[in-house]
Amino acid sequence: MPRGNKEHGPPPKEQLDRWRNLAKETVQDLMTARSLTHENVAKMLRVEGFNYDGPSLNRRLTRGNFPAVLMLAIMKVLGVKTLEVQFALMKVGRLRKPRPEKSSKPHERASSAHSTAPRPARSRSK
Repeated sequence: MPRGNKEHGPPPKEQLDRWRNLAKETVQDLMTARSLTHENVAKMLRVEGFNYDGPSLNRRLTRGNFPAVLMLAIMKVLGVKTLEVQFALMKVGRLRKPRPEKSSKPHERASSAHSTAPRPARSRSK
């Protein structure tokens, strides 16, 4: 059977590097938002059975070449419940752009173009 089947396998190096950068930046952003160092996260990961020290975790994350299970474990120990990844910032393949965020404020929802409710009259104070 001939080797090098183009239908299977990883994407070209350029695209793979973009995916690695996205993974690396996502984890780094999560750590930065919580003011955690690699050493802090390594200690937290030990509870989950991962045996990293600060420098080895730093090297792994800096390369961006780490397994999804490590990323999921990091997200768990950091207390991440959900994660929205902004694929629109990345030019990899044909990915959908993220949907615009819906406002949770009632006054912003009511003032949308689709609202049929009349707007309350504004009072002018001098």
